Amino acid sequence: MSQEFHNRMTSMIETAVPAEHETAESLCLKLVLLEIKDIQSLHPDAHKKAMERLGEIAAFLIKEPVWYNQLRDHVKEALGIGSRQFKNMCEHGRSKLKADFPKQSGKNANNPVEEIFFDGSAYYRQEKDGWYYMMSRIDAELHLRMAGVPCEKADGQTVSGVEVELYNIQRNCRITYAGPLCGRRAGLYTENGHLLLVTCSPAFIEAGDGDASLLIDFFYNLFGRSAGDPLFSKQFLIFCLWIKQVRNALKKTDIHLPGQMLALIGPVNCGKSLGQEIITLLLGGRSADPSLWLQGRSSFNGEMWGAEHLVLSDSNLEDSPKAKKELRDRLKELVANSQYSCHRKFKDELTLRPIWRISLSANDDPDSIPILPSLDESMKDKIIYLKVYSPPVPFPTDNPEARDTFYKGLVACIPPFVGIIDKLECPPELISGRFGVKEFHHHEIVKLLDSQNPDCEVSEILENWIGRWPAGENERTLSAGELYSTLGACSGIFTKVSSNPKHLGHQLKRLSSRPEWAGRLSHVGRRIGPANSEQYAWKITKTPAPVVESTPNPAVWRDGGSNINL
Repeated sequence: MSQEFHNRMTSMIETAVPAEHETAESLCLKLVLLEIKDIQSLHPDAHKKAMERLGEIAAFLIKEPVWYNQLRDHVKEALGIGSRQFKNMCEHGRSKLKADFPKQSGKNANNPVEEIFFDGSAYYRQEKDGWYYMMSRIDAELHLRMAGVPCEKADGQTVSGVEVELYNIQRNCRITYAGPLCGRRAGLYTENGHLLLVTCSPAFIEAGDGDASLLIDFFYNLFGRSAGDPLFSKQFLIFCLWIKQVRNALKKTDIHLPGQMLALIGPVNCGKSLGQEIITLLLGGRSADPSLWLQGRSSFNGEMWGAEHLVLSDSNLEDSPKAKKELRDRLKELVANSQYSCHRKFKDELTLRPIWRISLSANDDPDSIPILPSLDESMKDKIIYLKVYSPPVPFPTDNPEARDTFYKGLVACIPPFVGIIDKLECPPELISGRFGVKEFHHHEIVKLLDSQNPDCEVSEILENWIGRWPAGENERTLSAGELYSTLGACSGIFTKVSSNPKHLGHQLKRLSSRPEWAGRLSHVGRRIGPANSEQYAWKITKTPAPVVESTPNPAVWRDGGSNINL
């Protein structure tokens, strides 16, 4: 038995047809030519079926004259069938294919209908690079004809095979959305009741070996090492943990992992924009400017959905009250919401789940600071404010070749840098259950924001009044009305910055959430009058609570897999 098996396998290998780089037509021809000589020895019924099948194969090859003629010549030599008879066989096979096509359409897993999708106006086909590209109806018809679908109407049929296939595509392969979708690789997805065709993928960089020191030094200096900022290592760690969270979101696309907006605030030409370019590469290589949508200047945001990194800069933001309000409100939604509006031109609006991050770069000057979102109660946990600095040695911006070499050097460091980030563990004191890493606001940026905050004048008037308290008095409790009258008597400008007790109450509520008033200003209940009725008032304490900036243990970074000693 083993010898018989060996002989059969040897025979099969010797007669096997190499299939490398073969098209369906050429492989079909080679296989048929091997079997033609054996048709004559078949039983009559089997011989009839074989001849019918041979005619169908001839019809399949007719669009390739060279292969069709080869088959005709071999059939003539092996079976003695002349050209006229062979042509009749081909015509009979072609008619049979046309008649059978409507019955088979859509049932075969390898049918061309499975390769094309329709979004209501255009068709999409996957190409060799794995991405999906748009086709017109004419191109879709050509694709089907090249796949062997007949374009002529069979006897008694009102539509051709191509038209039947296009109909089936429109009915069975209909998609709601076709295009890039932030965070997703090319392919079919079902989300919020919609069938989505993601046409292209982000260029996600995986961890690799190598030396990341050039890129680490760039960020070290950007966050203030060379400038002597004692918080540079904490800023760098916060940045790396922020990157880690979004990379996890891009890897685990079935889980919603949101993240704060990252703001880089510093002097001109310090590398803020370059830092944003590196972030883009770390997040998949795709970026978009969302400023028009975020400020209410456009009702369309389709471009945003094709990028993992949304890039803002102070040059694209307006300093008008309306634009600032729109920016604040939409930023809160963009950062925190698991569902967001996708509205492309000439398309229906959809609600989808984004996987993206937004970053902002701005100068630390009086013209740029007013546009920055304030740290009120609803926004402070949704923004990370990092202070950035100029490098100790200017970047090679004057020499194009040196600039290109420097940039390529940074890019070459990304794979090993990603390897460090992927192994990094978040210290317990920095963990945020919602965003992965807690928000951070550099105290210098907070001061800049305070200088533009209208509540700062109320804060100064309140501090001056507290400073006049008698020695030994450390606490007072007053209603908003009582406090309004008291502060109005102490300062001639108070009524210009606070219009009435209700307005003052809102201002005090915002002040109570600020670091400098933490533990010093609180809304409390008290009992007053003969009836001992309850009234809400403001409890004010004279002694400020100490503010301590913590610096993470350097070992945390090293234990995460880096050989860089902070």
